[in-house]
Amino acid sequence: RTLAHATAMYRYRVHRYAEIIPFFDIGTTSNGVSKLDFGARRTSPGIGIRARTDKQILADVAYAWSTEGGRVVFTIGAAL
Repeated sequence: RTLAHATAMYRYRVHRYAEIIPFFDIGTTSNGVSKLDFGARRTSPGIGIRARTDKQILADVAYAWSTEGGRVVFTIGAAL
């Protein structure tokens, strides 16, 4: 499968050790690059909170939703 994906996010530091991160994902998949149909793209807004220090990311928790439902993602350490 082939994936075309983009994410836009804004990280807002609300405290020395916390960030709020609203984001928006958009993407599509297919069985090959030549078959990508950008008219069939899916979108997913979401929001996350990040625990951090001045030098490292400790953990993230994010929630995103779409027409297919919602999903929570929890990450310990640096997020991609």
